[in-house]
Amino acid sequence: MRMIGIPKNFIDTRPGMVYSWGGSACTIQTASGTVVTFPQSEERAFSGLSIYGHSTQDGTPSPENPVPIVSAGDEGEINVTVSDGGTQSQTLTLSTPGGLPGIPVASGGNYTDENGQQWVCDEIDLARGKYVQRVKKLSIDDFTIDPGVRPGTTGHRFAAITPDRTVLLRQPTLCNYFPFDSTPNGSFSIEGNYIATDEVGKVFIRVTDDITLDEFHQTYPDLVAYYILETPIETDLSDEEIVAYKELHTYSPATTVSNDAAAWMEVGYLTEE
Repeated sequence: MRMIGIPKNFIDTRPGMVYSWGGSACTIQTASGTVVTFPQSEERAFSGLSIYGHSTQDGTPSPENPVPIVSAGDEGEINVTVSDGGTQSQTLTLSTPGGLPGIPVASGGNYTDENGQQWVCDEIDLARGKYVQRVKKLSIDDFTIDPGVRPGTTGHRFAAITPDRTVLLRQPTLCNYFPFDSTPNGSFSIEGNYIATDEVGKVFIRVTDDITLDEFHQTYPDLVAYYILETPIETDLSDEEIVAYKELHTYSPATTVSNDAAAWMEVGYLTEE
């Protein structure tokens, strides 16, 4: 069994490792899911807690039949509850003013759900005290005439040009009015309406109707779209959230961790062997 010495007051959250802690052998117990259960646990501090978002749509959108996008934490906060399954419980409230979005991908995700589907999703990493943004939201006001459209091309393209070219090329997008175009180049020759990304950092929408930019904005005033950032953006969690997290602990003889947003979680705690 591998053992590692670690400094006092430091918890390393790598699962599957065994540690020397105050002269005793310790290991990290971890679990993940929308509800996490430790059927045999001791009263210990958490060694890690991460919350992962996701966004879903009930059907394929079209200009005639828009489909809302629902993300974990859309209500503005996520409440995490730690319970012994009886009378004892603790609650941690986390602010999610923009929701906690996530996009399903074929590979390269930062979370894999119980069905094996990978997701690129925003994450609240409490052990590091960071909000990790991997998905960005656009509104109709972000779209203008696409300056890269070739002369003589049929149809119209409207583009959101990110100032720092942060779009991850050819990765899935979500939109409430337009389906994602999964062809390799988001080709402008493909018929129909769709949303895609291109090689110069744009999220663009192709529409078959002969409309102006003003008409586009007037027709889809509540349009929203989500795309994957090429480089995640990290921001600090509030001091209150970090303090509240550090007060959490597991129970003996069992612990259940849940949340009110059906968000995925990864939970760990350090226990003596």
